[in-house]
Amino acid sequence: MALSDLFKKKTPPAPAAEQPFIGPPSEIPLDQVLTLRQQGFTNNQILETLRRQGYPEAQIYSAFAQADVTRQIEPLATPGEIAPQQSQVANEPAGPKHPDSEVLVEQIIDEKWRELQKDLAKMNEWKDTLGSRLDKLEQSTADLQHSLLDVHRALIDQVSKSEKTLLDVGTEIKAVEKVLKDVVPQLTANIQELSRVTKKK
Repeated sequence: MALSDLFKKKTPPAPAAEQPFIGPPSEIPLDQVLTLRQQGFTNNQILETLRRQGYPEAQIYSAFAQADVTRQIEPLATPGEIAPQQSQVANEPAGPKHPDSEVLVEQIIDEKWRELQKDLAKMNEWKDTLGSRLDKLEQSTADLQHSLLDVHRALIDQVSKSEKTLLDVGTEIKAVEKVLKDVVPQLTANIQELSRVTKKK
């Protein structure tokens, strides 16, 4: 080995290549917001969709604001001016715009509140319907109880009348038996006497 090799500065090994960090999307999802709005999606639905795609809320709110600005500018701009304005808006920094964000949050809250009011109205309507049905059921039950009581009373009256009739019949039968006991011996004696008279003749 040469002496020059001993004093030669050793080259350190090259560091391993680092894996690129994959973070959330860096662009404002303006096109997605415009497309979803054209398809009829609400701000709340668009917010949930873009959030699932990995966009932070600040970028989503900025895209909402830029979409509102674009929608207000489009009727006033000529077709040749729309594309440069959209590219200029898309190249703006992705920082949150607090006034527009507050407006969007209020819109989302209003939508949620309207949906909640509709659900509460349906619940109140269902409660009123259920209460009316319960009242009708209670009235029907009360009417049925009264009808059963009337039937029970009628049966008791009929049984009482039947018992009284049987008692009257029994009394009449006993009276007839008593009359027959008094009449039969006398009738037998008369028949015997008649028989003797007939034989003598």
